[in-house]
Amino acid sequence: MLFGAGSASGATSGTTASLENRAVWIWDLSRSDGGDPAAIAEQAHASGVGSVFIKAADGATPLRQFTPGLVATLRDDGLYVCAWVYAYGVHPALEARAALGAIDDGAQCLIIDAEAQYQGRYWAAQTYLRDIRAVVGEAYPLALASFPYVHDHPTFPYSVFLGPGGAQFDLPQMYWQSIGTSIDSVFAQTFVDNRIFGRTIIPVGQLFGAPTPSEVVRFRDLTVAYGAPGISWWDWAWTSQMHMWDSVDALLNTPGHFDGPDMLWPALREGYRGDEVLWLQEHLARDFPAQRITGLFAGQTLADLDAFQSQHGLAVTGETDGATWQALLELAPVTVDWPAPR
Repeated sequence: MLFGAGSASGATSGTTASLENRAVWIWDLSRSDGGDPAAIAEQAHASGVGSVFIKAADGATPLRQFTPGLVATLRDDGLYVCAWVYAYGVHPALEARAALGAIDDGAQCLIIDAEAQYQGRYWAAQTYLRDIRAVVGEAYPLALASFPYVHDHPTFPYSVFLGPGGAQFDLPQMYWQSIGTSIDSVFAQTFVDNRIFGRTIIPVGQLFGAPTPSEVVRFRDLTVAYGAPGISWWDWAWTSQMHMWDSVDALLNTPGHFDGPDMLWPALREGYRGDEVLWLQEHLARDFPAQRITGLFAGQTLADLDAFQSQHGLAVTGETDGATWQALLELAPVTVDWPAPR
């Protein structure tokens, strides 16, 4: 049954513990221990996995694999169950309805997998989130799973998905092999880029592409070192195929050869453009109402940033450093009503 107007039957079952956990994603249920809930629960418990993230919808289309019976069985077997949905932003109201259906089926959190199709779709993101929050309320746990490097995707609406009324959890897809970098580098860059949104970051690691057990352990240990309260892996079928369950089950440790998380912040300056600049402008506009929300760091933004730094006793540098970001983030961002596409 889909949510009706004012229904909140699924909202009461939401819990942040479903995300602050060790989790494995399930894309195709039939390829995950044959879709047998008892076998999934047995393998999860044997490997220290407390949550499963199961695909429940593709755009506006609910998937038959995500059912109330499946969710109830897995929950009765002691697992947390989250629904993940792939969002396109083409029909946000219909996509929100499909996501709400999964919550109504008992999902304890909702993970929004939004990627390339959502670039530039600010109105769609805002509409989608407002429709969901109008039914489940502000406390139900939502998560965004997307690109880890904000600066590489300047038109992606991170500031909407991770802004007020959006997701409380940030699940960057930190697939180091696919990106072509080291595990240490993907952690450092991801945490720098995403720090400005102030959301709980829970890394998504890869078990596809034949990572070595030592790589899996390094990813796990850096998750601990960076203070993330949970971790998840893509995905169940690959974990079984590559015989990676022992690596998933390894003890979590703080790595010995590690100097500590990189505490840098995004340094924005005149000439920069993109979503990070929008986020900066939305905060500056709280103190400087004439500040326009353009996504371009130009003369007005520079003048307002200089004035902000001066008023707060900060070094007037014309760019964002850690002290400036921390002062800015004490302000609530202004609300932007994004226009519908024409």
